[in-house]
Amino acid sequence: MLEFVLQSYFGIGPSQGSYYAVFTSSSTTQQYAFLVAEAYLPEFSVRVTFDYTTYGTGKVYFSYGQGETTRYTSLFNSSGDNKVWKTASATIPAGKKSFYYFTGYAGGNGFGVVAIDNVRVTQL
Repeated sequence: MLEFVLQSYFGIGPSQGSYYAVFTSSSTTQQYAFLVAEAYLPEFSVRVTFDYTTYGTGKVYFSYGQGETTRYTSLFNSSGDNKVWKTASATIPAGKKSFYYFTGYAGGNGFGVVAIDNVRVTQL
């Protein structure tokens, strides 16, 4: 079963506050989940900063798209046994109906975890 859940793994709680999104898998097949921004971004350039951690087979990708498109641009990815929170940021250029999303991949060769927390959007 694939889902984003709220809980602690390996003693790592949220980077801030009480909640964060986690995707896990113990499957022998690679599985994925999307965490998509609810609203379009403003029409000017923005910087998106977020905290993340991965474990085992977990991989996280941060991407954006504009409008009703099937073309997406990947701006960041990470994998491996981080076991600690790290911070990343990426710039999304100005455009109409821009949105961002995270893709979490896990499984394939065993247990994997991807966690995202403290997402911030600032105008450039």
